[in-house]
Amino acid sequence: KRTRPSRKALTAVSLAAFVGFLALRGITGSMTSSILLNVLQLLILVAFCSLAIIFRVVNPADIQASEWLSPGPAAFLLPQEWRGVLLQAALSILLVVGFESIVSSGVAAENPQRDISRGLIVTLVVQGFLAYFLQYFAFQYALTTRAFPAGGLSASGAPLGDLAILIGNSLLMGN
Repeated sequence: KRTRPSRKALTAVSLAAFVGFLALRGITGSMTSSILLNVLQLLILVAFCSLAIIFRVVNPADIQASEWLSPGPAAFLLPQEWRGVLLQAALSILLVVGFESIVSSGVAAENPQRDISRGLIVTLVVQGFLAYFLQYFAFQYALTTRAFPAGGLSASGAPLGDLAILIGNSLLMGN
C-alpha cells in the first residue's frame, strides 16, 4: 500500500529547497538580491525576538517564576561564569562576517574612501545590535525549563529550536 507524504513533510522539503535557492541567489545574484536577503533575514530575526519577549511578558504557558532561567530582563548583562564569557566572546567573532562582504563590494562603490568605512560602521551596528545583542537578550529572557524537559538545556541539540517550538505552541496555536 502506498502512503502519501504528509503536508508537513512536503512543507519542510519545499521550504528547504526555497532556502537553498535563496542562499544560491545570495551568493551568485546581484547586490540588490543580497540586500533583500539580508533585510529578510533581519526581519525574521526581529519577529522571533519580538515573539520571545512577548512570550515572557504575557506568559501564556503559565510558567512559574522558578522555571524561568533568567530572573529578569537585565540579568543577561551580568556574567555568571568565566566559561560563559569566553563562549560569548568566541561567538561574537561571527559579527565580522559582514565585514568581508562590505569590503568586497567596495569595487561597486562610487566613493570607496567614504562608503566602505560607513558600510563597516553600519554593519557593526546592525549585526552587533540586531543580530547578536537582540537575539541573545530575547533568547535568555524567554528561556524556561519547560522548553527542555528531557535533560535540560545541555541535552538539547537545538536549544533555540526547542524554545521556538514552545513559543509557537503557546502563542501561535501550535505553529
